[in-house]
Amino acid sequence: MLNLYAKLKTELKSNPDADIVEHFKSEAEVSKTGCQTLTNQTLREKINGSQSDKNADKVIEGVLQNGTALSKLKAEPETI
Repeated sequence: MLNLYAKLKTELKSNPDADIVEHFKSEAEVSKTGCQTLTNQTLREKINGSQSDKNADKVIEGVLQNGTALSKLKAEPETI
């Protein structure tokens, strides 16, 4: 039988500061969710947020490099 868990998880040794561990433990207790689950969710949110920021930066950079788009934005700022 194939061990699906082994494909989804990677063991990682980590030594977070005590206050970080306590934060996740208390949040896990309040939310009735596992500490590791909350840690994973927090890391995913941070990663996804960072990706969104990078994508937004690329769009803004593209607009600033496009003279036509920039002129239109300057001419009609209230449409933004």
